[in-house]
Amino acid sequence: MLSIISKNSGSPREHVTSLDTSTTTTLTANEHQEQELEWKPDATILVPVLSDLALDLHGSATDAFWAGTSYLLPCAVFQPFIGSLSDIFGRKELLLVSLAFFTLGTLLCAPFARDFTILLAGRSLQGIGGGGIITMGQMIFADIVPLRLRPKYFSFVLGAWALGSVLGPLVGGLFVQKATWKWCFYINLPFCALGFIMVPLFVRLSAEKASFGSKLLRVDGIGGLLFIGGMTSFLIGISWAGVQFTWSSAATIAPIIVGAVAVSACLFWEKYGATEPFFRPSLFYSWSAVAVYFGAFCQGFLLFCGLYYIPFYFISVRFVTPTQSGLNLFPVTCLLLPGSIVVSVLTSRLGRFRWAIWSGWALATVGCGLLVLLDENTTTALWAIYFAIFGIGNGMVLTSVNVGTQAISRIEDCGRAAWRVLGNDGNGCFWIHH
Repeated sequence: MLSIISKNSGSPREHVTSLDTSTTTTLTANEHQEQELEWKPDATILVPVLSDLALDLHGSATDAFWAGTSYLLPCAVFQPFIGSLSDIFGRKELLLVSLAFFTLGTLLCAPFARDFTILLAGRSLQGIGGGGIITMGQMIFADIVPLRLRPKYFSFVLGAWALGSVLGPLVGGLFVQKATWKWCFYINLPFCALGFIMVPLFVRLSAEKASFGSKLLRVDGIGGLLFIGGMTSFLIGISWAGVQFTWSSAATIAPIIVGAVAVSACLFWEKYGATEPFFRPSLFYSWSAVAVYFGAFCQGFLLFCGLYYIPFYFISVRFVTPTQSGLNLFPVTCLLLPGSIVVSVLTSRLGRFRWAIWSGWALATVGCGLLVLLDENTTTALWAIYFAIFGIGNGMVLTSVNVGTQAISRIEDCGRAAWRVLGNDGNGCFWIHH
């Protein structure tokens, strides 16, 4: 049975400066919770307001669709490269840069968005920043918190994640009914300010001492350009296939082929040309690692599909208000945390996690299957039970996959393994827009 008692379960990484104390670990976990509350609602907050958004900015349903995609696409594809940049320039520095991108994008979306061009530009900057915040939060967490303690503290982080999931559709629904959709972006600004205060205070990591020029020479620019460009092209083709264009049209096939060729060229470059590759093949050194990453991808797809389409079900089939549709998500999002806590406590005591992956996936699979039974006549008691099973199962999988990734990774790959799981979640999240 796989165990979390491994060679990388002791001290933090080398670039952490005397931080293995309970106080610093708790403060870092709190700061990570604030990051989750900052980026997570943005992934779902626009779901209830898309129709009002299209009407106010004189756009189409397709334009409104891109308001979500323009955030999720860069959020997914920039995570690996930002993670590699942090190995060169420092975790705290890249986290602050990511916060700056997120803040700038928020400002473009809130007071300055007069049409969809500006809005989509702002959402893209938010996506880059959000991807960096996700990646840096997980990598810093892996650097500071010893492996055996990660299940315990990850349950706190997941609590903020679940709260953000609840707040997204709920707050979006309240704003569209009581105020304006622009408050979906204004609400981010206090969290951005709080992040700029908390990161310098609580993230005390020492960056490598070298000149900026020497660090810049280490950046794998060719690999990053090929990967980001290729994944963007591929996912754009996938996203508008069957929506804006048919699957057989040149507008769909061309970007998919170009993207696949570029990503293949990136992998070739990373293996044979790059002196310091940003994408390490060593992450996939065993079938266990491949299985964990694939599981993270599948779970990102399933969970975010639920978070997106359950509100749509209530609005379009049950004809409830946007606010009520957000409230109806509570059985899912509020029970993610108990499922995570159970796994965190038992994993910390037993030192093993494979049982949690099996049982979590069993519950999540049953929960997904029960969602198929939803129709216009489903009683409140039934859909609440369906959502509860779905939420508990996904909460168990979230923690077990996170811990499993860290346990099976080599010491030098532990931080990057964190962004690999979150990158898979981000890509799974993006696919729901097809």
